[in-house]
Amino acid sequence: MECSEFPCIRVEDKLLQTHRGDPRFQYRHEIPAVSPKLLTLGEEAYLQFQKERWTCRACGGQVVFYHYTCTTCGASYFPEI
Repeated sequence: MECSEFPCIRVEDKLLQTHRGDPRFQYRHEIPAVSPKLLTLGEEAYLQFQKERWTCRACGGQVVFYHYTCTTCGASYFPEI
C-alpha cells in the first residue's frame, strides 16, 4: 500500500505517536527527517548514509539502534541525522 502523503496515518499512529520521551525509541521519531533522504540520495547513497550513521565513531563497531550502544566497545551512541 502506498500513501499519498508522508508521514501517513499508519506511520503517525504506529511509530511517531508511541513511546514519546523514551530514548530507546528515538529512531522512530527521526523517521520524518531520515526517510526523505532515500529520495534525495538514491538507494546506494542512502544505504551508505545509514551504514555510516550506525557505525561507532569510537571504534568502528556496529551500533544497535534499539539500545544505542556499540556491539564492540559498548559505548553509548546517538547518531546524527
